[in-house]
Amino acid sequence: SEGNPRPQAGAACDHWNRFHDDIEVMKHLGVTSYRFSIEWSKIEPSPGQFDADAIDHYHEVLDALAEAGIVPMITLFHFTL
Repeated sequence: SEGNPRPQAGAACDHWNRFHDDIEVMKHLGVTSYRFSIEWSKIEPSPGQFDADAIDHYHEVLDALAEAGIVPMITLFHFTL
């Protein structure tokens, strides 16, 4: 946007809420591994404060990938812009 050199990305593809559908598509396409990042600001929104719901969400994603036979490849060195 004007005057803001780094506009927010917005919801983009909304993978956070649609991961079950996304993983089904991956499975249908024959995907065998999937690289994704963990949004640390969701895990630890404030210093020393951890969000159990966000941690549970990532466990659900990992479980869904395992059930679909897709190997997760997690990006550990990731920064939010």
